[in-house]
Amino acid sequence: YNENQDAEFTVRPKDKSFVLKMFFLKVNDKIDSKAKVKDRLIYDGEEFLTGSTQSEVEVKEMNLKKGFGFYATFTDKETIKKSNPKPTDYPHMTRGYIKLSDDTVLGFFMLTHKTDNKVFKGLAKYLTSYIK
Repeated sequence: YNENQDAEFTVRPKDKSFVLKMFFLKVNDKIDSKAKVKDRLIYDGEEFLTGSTQSEVEVKEMNLKKGFGFYATFTDKETIKKSNPKPTDYPHMTRGYIKLSDDTVLGFFMLTHKTDNKVFKGLAKYLTSYIK
């Protein structure tokens, strides 16, 4: 571990119900406010529009007691059409950022089969548990 480097982790459970990649970022002048974090999410999300069913980055604000967070979900237009997808074919990718503290922002990618099930909701709860 180096103090000025970002840390990242990827979780892939054996049941292939999701993939979660988290990365902890030091707050800098590009992500030091709510507006800048939201703008960064929009900027990052634009690269996913080409292969998704979305035509624009639809940013949703997370309802947090402390700090703030935003996310956007993209649906892969090819994967969603598959009649018999593999367990590792995840049609939904959620990208987001959560400001955890004055000096740390948690960035994340979640790959899921659905966005309205307990796996998705559980992952969202897990991510927000880092806020102190």
